[in-house]
Amino acid sequence: MGPQVTSKYESVQEDEARSFVKALIDSPDELLSHVNRSMSNVILRILYGYSPSQELDEISNAGQRITYEASALLVASSRLLDLLPFLRHLPVFRRRAEELRELFLHVNSAPFDMVKKGLEKAAAIEDHSLTNSLCATLLLEGLTGQPGSAGSEHSIKMFLGSIYPPGQETTSATLYMFFLMMGNNPEVQARARKEIMSITGGHRLPQLSDRTSFIYVMAVFKELLRYHSAAPLGLPHLSDEEYIYEGYRIPKNTIVFGNIWEILHDPEIYPDPFEFKPERFLGMTAKTPEGYPTDPRQYVFGFGRRTCPASHLAESSLLISIATVLATCDIGPCFNPDGSKIENFQYTPTLVAHPLPFKCSINVIAREIL
Repeated sequence: MGPQVTSKYESVQEDEARSFVKALIDSPDELLSHVNRSMSNVILRILYGYSPSQELDEISNAGQRITYEASALLVASSRLLDLLPFLRHLPVFRRRAEELRELFLHVNSAPFDMVKKGLEKAAAIEDHSLTNSLCATLLLEGLTGQPGSAGSEHSIKMFLGSIYPPGQETTSATLYMFFLMMGNNPEVQARARKEIMSITGGHRLPQLSDRTSFIYVMAVFKELLRYHSAAPLGLPHLSDEEYIYEGYRIPKNTIVFGNIWEILHDPEIYPDPFEFKPERFLGMTAKTPEGYPTDPRQYVFGFGRRTCPASHLAESSLLISIATVLATCDIGPCFNPDGSKIENFQYTPTLVAHPLPFKCSINVIAREIL
């Protein structure tokens, strides 16, 4: 899932970004629905090679549900179960776990089975058009990447399943937050759009091949990740040995959370942490004097073995969606659903933190290039 591999899917990401903006223009009041669908479509197309259909929409909805349910459990009842393991035998917990298990297996198996059947059909008619998805690649070449070394189907299912639901949830939360930030920071929006226009001439849509020229847009992207980390506490880790950290004893088998939100709002590293200031990343050095990376991408995708396996994919999907929106639309001020001014940003109390619903105006400024 490194950049060399994910780069071959850039056309899919650019195509979905264009479709996202078109849907946004047709029905701007359904912003959240469009955000969720777009991020889901990108991942489904890349992982399984299928364009959205009614069946895939059902899988997309199931994926969103399981991620929401799981993220709620990870910050609530699972902590209770970790402390009091015998509670897992109670019917209320067993029933919930069985429901989520069935849903998880369905989300993993349904698109996988479609790809497998498609490959069998393609082989019979010598059609190689279905071999471009990541799932097809793993089925044909195996987990080692070598022809004839096909890995177990279970391993492939679990690997792809570790990307789709959480990847869709976190990218959707980040893209939704982008609209809130642009609506409340019109000067940032205008400056980012000006840079995009200087690169594209206003005659075409931005492309991922332009990313090396996106200086300020990349700063906006980094500040977006810093200001609102989609998973503020990351995933829980378990200490496999006793450890002393700055005088604090962490016993073996302790549940440990990396407080990503706190790291990215440390005023000693990021002055004025509650201000949305992309310019803080313009010409920044690689590390602070204390040796800590200042690039939020070093933190928001997790740590150690639980680092997001699809971080490059998520980054490019978000970047092209953001650039395409800026090139074609103007985002107006944001308000609460009741029309009142947003005084403080509020989020869902789940592992993946979504901004609470809001309203904003979206005006088309360059329909002709879509």
